[in-house]
Amino acid sequence: MTHSPTSGVTRPWLITTVLWFSGVGLFTWLNLRMGTSYTICPLKTLTDIPCPGCGGTRAVIALAQGHFIEGLFLNPLTTLLLISSPLILFAYYRNRRRNPSERWTPGRGFWLIVIALVAANWCFVIINLP
Repeated sequence: MTHSPTSGVTRPWLITTVLWFSGVGLFTWLNLRMGTSYTICPLKTLTDIPCPGCGGTRAVIALAQGHFIEGLFLNPLTTLLLISSPLILFAYYRNRRRNPSERWTPGRGFWLIVIALVAANWCFVIINLP
């Protein structure tokens, strides 16, 4: 498996990502199996303030069980990103196939919208999570 130098995905990055998600999956499975509620969120562990992603694992589990509304209330941003990920991946690969001069690149407005969405999600999580 080789990647071009401009692809943005390197072997160490890919291995690290797979190991991270495998570890989170194993941790979540053990939590569910043992009936515990430990968190892997360092911000919540240290400050008792949930991060913007808190509730995301529970949202994914709720979605996997077919509970869309519950997933949305646990972490709206995670739920919407998970549901729209096939569209995002399609758009990403379609953009990569274009000529470099015709590719879409995110500008300042895009990043401001992303920051606003993460901030709004964080406020929602802080207000609504137990």
